[in-house]
Amino acid sequence: MKATRALVLAASVLAVVPSVIAAPNVVGTWKGRISLDRSKMPPVPAEQKQMVDQVFANIQKMVLTLKLNANKTYTSSAPASAMAPAQNESGTWTLKGNKLTMKPNKPKGPQSGPNTLTVSPDGKMLSFVLPARQGVSGKVVFRR
Repeated sequence: MKATRALVLAASVLAVVPSVIAAPNVVGTWKGRISLDRSKMPPVPAEQKQMVDQVFANIQKMVLTLKLNANKTYTSSAPASAMAPAQNESGTWTLKGNKLTMKPNKPKGPQSGPNTLTVSPDGKMLSFVLPARQGVSGKVVFRR
């Protein structure tokens, strides 16, 4: 009888352990970078090329900050650039498997609904694919 209870207890523990191990802990502060692919972008007039190159270089130098709180809220910020003022956002987040969904408290326009990021298997990276616009695609990668 004791052996049966011990076996049942061991089986219960073994059933729970993988789900605890598999759930990454995403709480904390993350730093992000934007990488852009301009390979399908229409040609830029020669007189504008240097300016466009500088804008893309500045975007790729930006460091974004994402803070995921244990109470399932978040704040994010992006520094000001020549093209846009500083951006700050707050909202709530959920994690299902390796998908982290962030829902802003105050959406900024029709394109700013919930965003879903992918959590790497080791839990050390979050990534988000940017929607392609005018031939430019890219992604944001956050690391701790």
